[in-house]
Amino acid sequence: MARVIRVKEVGRGEPQPLSQRDVDALKASALFVAEKAKEQPGLWRVRLKPNMTRVGTVRVEHLHVRIDPKFPIRRVLFLLGYSTTRHAKINWQDDLAGYTDAQSLVPAFAHLLWRRIDAAFAPGLLTGYVPHEMSSTVLRGRVRESSLLNRSRGLGYPLEVQHDELSPDILENQVLKAALARMLTIGDLSDAARRGLLRQLILLRGVSAWPLHQPVPNWRPSRFNGRYAEAYALASLVLSERSAEHGEGTILADGFLVDMKYLFEDFVREAIGRELVTLGGGKYGHPTLYLDQNRTLKMLPDLVWERGNKTAALADAKYMAERQSLSGSREAIFQMVTY
Repeated sequence: MARVIRVKEVGRGEPQPLSQRDVDALKASALFVAEKAKEQPGLWRVRLKPNMTRVGTVRVEHLHVRIDPKFPIRRVLFLLGYSTTRHAKINWQDDLAGYTDAQSLVPAFAHLLWRRIDAAFAPGLLTGYVPHEMSSTVLRGRVRESSLLNRSRGLGYPLEVQHDELSPDILENQVLKAALARMLTIGDLSDAARRGLLRQLILLRGVSAWPLHQPVPNWRPSRFNGRYAEAYALASLVLSERSAEHGEGTILADGFLVDMKYLFEDFVREAIGRELVTLGGGKYGHPTLYLDQNRTLKMLPDLVWERGNKTAALADAKYMAERQSLSGSREAIFQMVTY
């Protein structure tokens, strides 16, 4: 059974006993620092490396490490409601009525995921027309002439045909299936969430899973598939690079990790951008800007608001502790002046 270790997003955790094997695994992951507790010989304090802002659950060899956010869980999930959604703000309040701030992120997120997928599946699985290629003794759909010549050596029998068939094996269901399978491997789930995820996976047994290491395609809901919007957004987050595998060190750390820095930037862009468009029209995004005509000096603001083909406002978010003095904020001030 995996050894469970709890780490804080900010500051040093409580002293705890660690073996040399534990310490070596944590250091090799390139995510954590383990230091001897000076006031309590024989114990260690574990913390994230400097500038790391990830929270969630991660497996490092034989260790199961939970990284607790500095925010209450409900606030983290509120920010998640703006992340990777673009076209759907996730309504999480009702789904988390029984959760307390003392609980960790992964069980709460898993609960939210299976409840949103349940809502998407309630009217039945979404289906679409999927192309199928086959050899057939009867004409069905379209004849694939090149395949017919190559495989049948000029003979007209059997036919090589292609036809479209109504099937649940479409992108939306493939992404949801991959996310469900991924979430079940992470662990740290409640019994109710695990049962819910398994039940949904059974419903998708005839659907192929989206490849884990391929980026999830951009997807825009319509009146036909809009009920999948929140579930697809959450599934995309499960499968996204920042929440899946982290191989910076010599040991691969695998789990569900959310980078709070990017999550906060997403929130600022989506929340403020939508409000600006509501109040003043135009559009918003985060395109790459350049300071020079040769386009070599890049600027990457978190929010660009445009009206009438002109930039009306720029905004940039910083996920950092508030400072009493500006002396430590020179980089941020230089960036603001540049914008």
